Amino acid sequence: MLNTFIYTTQDTKNPELFEAITKGYFICYPTKLEDLLKSANSNTLNIQTNLLESTNDNSDIIQRIKNKEFDTNGNLSHDYPIFMESFNKSRHPEALSVYTEDEYSKKQTKLYKIRGYDAGFGITGDGDIISVHNNTTYKNVAPELLEIAKDLGGRKLDHFNIEHLNTLYKNAGFNEYSKYDWNDEYAPPNWNYEKHGRPNVIMRKL
Repeated sequence: MLNTFIYTTQDTKNPELFEAITKGYFICYPTKLEDLLKSANSNTLNIQTNLLESTNDNSDIIQRIKNKEFDTNGNLSHDYPIFMESFNKSRHPEALSVYTEDEYSKKQTKLYKIRGYDAGFGITGDGDIISVHNNTTYKNVAPELLEIAKDLGGRKLDHFNIEHLNTLYKNAGFNEYSKYDWNDEYAPPNWNYEKHGRPNVIMRKL
């Protein structure tokens, strides 16, 4: 349907009208832009790069995060499949800890998936922020996710000792209080040692 829309508007023979209609469509339906960018057929569409960039602003998703608009509702049996569909779209799954529904339940975890977007996080019963992800095409979303996670009771987290993660969590107010050496026994499935090495694990809290 998306491709049909693009081709139909392109047939207007008016480049300015095509650009205006297409931009307006993506503003109203931001997730459609993500679908287009991820589509294997997107290279065949005659859409200028500057048009995609002009519609790819993060204002809508940021506003939904701030408004606490979620597709999840606090019922784990309802939330788990919705959350995992979003979580599993990661382009770097080897760096994520994957939990089963039972494991989330034992941790008394509440899952939060942003309405209409593949982004979210979980908060365990003891305030641990886990499963943070942004699998959209939008940048600078993680800081906003962390702010809302803190507002919803998140107080601590852990992560691999990677520079951009150190910066992200430090800037969000989480201070390092402990550090653990890498242990191959607990390595994520399919971990790429050649690419990622053996970083230690940093524990942080507010």
